[in-house]
Amino acid sequence: MRATTVTPQPPRRNATPAAGGKTRKAKRYLFGFEATLVVTGDTSAGPPGSPSAAARDHSQHLPALVLAFTVHKPGHDPAGNAITALRDMRRRNYPTGWLAADRAYNAALPENLHIPVRDLGYRPIWDYRIDQLGIQGTHAGALLIDGTWYCPNLPEALTTTTADLLNKKIDRNTWRARIDARASYRLRPKAAPDHRGARRMLCPVAGTHPTVACPVKYRSLGRDPRLPLIDIVPAPAGHPEICRRESLTFTRDIGIRHWQELDHGRAPWVHHYFRLRNRVEHFNGYAKDHEAIERSRTRRICGIAAQSLLLAFQIAHANHRKLASWLDTLQTNNQPARRRPSNRHKLKNPHRWTPNGYLPDTTPETFGNLTHPAPHTPPEQHKHIWPSANPQRARSRPPQQQSRSMRQSVALTGLIWSVDLGVRGGT
Repeated sequence: MRATTVTPQPPRRNATPAAGGKTRKAKRYLFGFEATLVVTGDTSAGPPGSPSAAARDHSQHLPALVLAFTVHKPGHDPAGNAITALRDMRRRNYPTGWLAADRAYNAALPENLHIPVRDLGYRPIWDYRIDQLGIQGTHAGALLIDGTWYCPNLPEALTTTTADLLNKKIDRNTWRARIDARASYRLRPKAAPDHRGARRMLCPVAGTHPTVACPVKYRSLGRDPRLPLIDIVPAPAGHPEICRRESLTFTRDIGIRHWQELDHGRAPWVHHYFRLRNRVEHFNGYAKDHEAIERSRTRRICGIAAQSLLLAFQIAHANHRKLASWLDTLQTNNQPARRRPSNRHKLKNPHRWTPNGYLPDTTPETFGNLTHPAPHTPPEQHKHIWPSANPQRARSRPPQQQSRSMRQSVALTGLIWSVDLGVRGGT
């Protein structure tokens, strides 16, 4: 959140005339601080307006609240300030979960952000700049593409799918079809990560339910004619290690700068990432509208310590406002709710999302389970997706297990982080 305290300065003229003999005015100069906020999120239900969201118990879902913040110099060490706020939350024993951040953060060095974030127990969800798309790393022949590990023989057209869309080489329907087709070539998790964060990954041809057919592993041939057939590229050194083995261990530090659990661009990623990011932007606008936190006249004291203290009072008051409005939607002491829950957003189908906007959808009211695999993808591929990534599976559990499985999400964004902690409310 920029400009915690601001002093405007008169515009300066550029001493060097521009082309044509005209002088250009410099941009407006401002003095101020920045604040990094950690905002709660909620990914346990479907998008607003969906059947699951309409039927959920609002008493079990808290509004977007700020749980930690830090004030610092503008643009100075965003990763370090974010880790400071997240460590303060862990010190106060808040649960950990999904962590969404904007593109300013995943470009940080692993030792400054990615390793501390995972050491704290968070599971980050990233978006990427156009220069970060495509092949982001390799390990034993496997390709890290858009945050997911894929077969080394992935067709070239599927390697640069998102970059081709942003460069206007393909249209949105082609991008959607390629993203769904690329899912068959992804490496599947064999088991949950161990205590050191190492993950055991299966080749897409391995196991009892292969997602592609490969001439290198003959037993995958002839099983299902609908499976894509891998076109092997001969190499003088032979097949890579991942093709010679059924599974491979990926330590925590391999690809840690870009790797994420959810496939970038697919429905589970769209659901989690934008639910958390939207909460951040919501609180940002709410605090500016109701508390005027971006205006220096509300804090007429100089110094970062004084500004931090006064900003804490403003954020606490914004949290109190949101909690009071949330309590008005609940039935307390056998009294009816005084207002209806806000549900003004139009439902959008996450299966129709593209980086350039949503595809037209003739039936946006029903789109099924967000984590349901593609028709050609066997259920085993999603066997080890974390419980909070599958709301339908979590809701089918007993209440005592459901509360534990949903305590898992946090989001964090550039200069404002959003965190889905799964912290549940009550009357």
